[in-house]
Amino acid sequence: MIYLDYTVARIKNLAVKVFYEKGFNGARIHEIANQANVSQSLLHYYFRTKEQLYKIIVDDSIDMVIKNMSPVLKKELSFFELIDQFINNILTLFKDNRSLLSFIINEYNQNFEKIKSELEPLFNFFKEFEYKIRIQSQKENITIKDLRHFIVNIISLCGWQVIGINIFNMENSNIKNSDSLDISEARKNIYESVVSSYTKKDL
Repeated sequence: MIYLDYTVARIKNLAVKVFYEKGFNGARIHEIANQANVSQSLLHYYFRTKEQLYKIIVDDSIDMVIKNMSPVLKKELSFFELIDQFINNILTLFKDNRSLLSFIINEYNQNFEKIKSELEPLFNFFKEFEYKIRIQSQKENITIKDLRHFIVNIISLCGWQVIGINIFNMENSNIKNSDSLDISEARKNIYESVVSSYTKKDL
């Protein structure tokens, strides 16, 4: 049993690496098997098909995102505290899991039909977050013209903050992407940008 668990875990870990780098379309079962140092027949024994293994990796990736993001749904926070916490959670994901987020975005664009059911928990999270923001804004008499657009803008600001920092740090090969992002400073900049763009009368 220990050997079985170890072998399955090793295959999954190496599959993550290959799928994250090449996506479903570019990944090859023989490459995953070779990197995991197992035969293709053994890999197929555990995971049956490339698509089944791929969906397991997608499931685990979505679970990681939800685990990081979901605490904001359980806290009693003001409207602007919700925004601040949301920004922090996204930036933390960008900092610690750049490959993960790129993988999800790329596979959403290229293989949506394959992973539609696996993406459902992520869609549900954003629906719950949208609802929580809506209720809190109503309590505080804050009017938001287009709530979904508002949330998308925050996500975009977080993404471009990370991209910008990494572009200007590319010339320094000693700086890793994960080390180049100051979460507290980026969080402050994005929060101030979001808040300064709106007023309580017209958010």
